[in-house]
Amino acid sequence: KPSPVFVMKDIEKADISDTHAMFIDKYGTLYAAGDNSNSQLGNKNAISSTEITKVMQGVKDVKVGNYFSLVLTVNGELYSAGTNEKGQLGNNGEDFRAELVSIMTGVEKISINGNTCAALTYNNELYVWGDNANSKAGVKDKEILASPVKIQDDVYDFALSSKRVIILKNDRSIISSDSNAEFSKLIEFNPEIPEQYKDKSRITTPDQPENV
Repeated sequence: KPSPVFVMKDIEKADISDTHAMFIDKYGTLYAAGDNSNSQLGNKNAISSTEITKVMQGVKDVKVGNYFSLVLTVNGELYSAGTNEKGQLGNNGEDFRAELVSIMTGVEKISINGNTCAALTYNNELYVWGDNANSKAGVKDKEILASPVKIQDDVYDFALSSKRVIILKNDRSIISSDSNAEFSKLIEFNPEIPEQYKDKSRITTPDQPENV
């Protein structure tokens, strides 16, 4: 389409890859559309869809790569589905998954860069998995990480690039990995962190996600 076309209303988050798109509405319901040849839509089949279909409820965030997806629920449970040739599903090297399967709990933030994945927990621990060529995920001597590996503690935030992991620590210093999976300090801040920013609020809910 040469110009924007209305698709849905009440959408709060969305992510798109070369193969498919996923949306979260303001009620925490996850929807998906597009190519599903590797079951990346997580709806228990391999049938592509030009129509937006409901996948599950209770969702906080979603990130999609080519032929796979990561879904984070409001209670911190992380799911994956799709192809897994680079370990990007984080399910110990199993084949592709046709439905969303839980791989971690206690997760606050997720990210994807290519086939490299990362998750930050509520305990400020950073985990990585997937493509680790040239130690781009910050782990030494492994090309593929088939399941989540903890690489740092005391993490406030992070970012994945095509070659490295950049981390903002709780002390406000910034560190970065290199091709030898060594982390070095890039920036160090001396001012003390204001009290109101020292502790991050944890989002919890008594409701469990409902698979559809």
